[in-house]
Amino acid sequence: RCINWETWSVEEWKSTRRNSPESLAAFYQTIQSWSFDLLWYAYLQAVGIAYPVGVVIARSLPRRRARLRHLDFGSGVGVTSQLFAQLGFETDLADISTSLLAFARFRLERRGQPATYLDLNVTQLGTGRYDVITAVDTLVHVPDLPATARLLHAALRPGGLLFANFDVRPKTFENAWHLYE
Repeated sequence: RCINWETWSVEEWKSTRRNSPESLAAFYQTIQSWSFDLLWYAYLQAVGIAYPVGVVIARSLPRRRARLRHLDFGSGVGVTSQLFAQLGFETDLADISTSLLAFARFRLERRGQPATYLDLNVTQLGTGRYDVITAVDTLVHVPDLPATARLLHAALRPGGLLFANFDVRPKTFENAWHLYE
């Protein structure tokens, strides 16, 4: 499943028309294949084959004060949150994918790592709550990037840091769910 996640994901995408905000949200809320993709990618990072984005972010942070708060925006299966929790951060996982958020909760709870889980379909981020926000491989899935950037900026505490990356690959059949190039 990890190796063939992309074929499975295309099948999930094509299972219905994705021409409305509701059908796009339904895709993200029910996606199953991405759990395997995200775990496979985490494994590839751990063995040195893929670039370890979360580790690079963590290493680039200035010396920490005690109990800083981290938001993993678009948390997926919680790999980045797991790292930040291990480093002593209070971490919140936020996603619109209820299936990925449930799997992240399973993963962190079975390891005894405390976290807060925010279902972005029903919960707002709030203002001035986070010292560090990570949005790794997430923003390509956001329909309104300027509004999301404002939301993330507002969620930062004064002096807080936002780490984000932008996937700018051309649209293909295998990444039809990317909302921009």
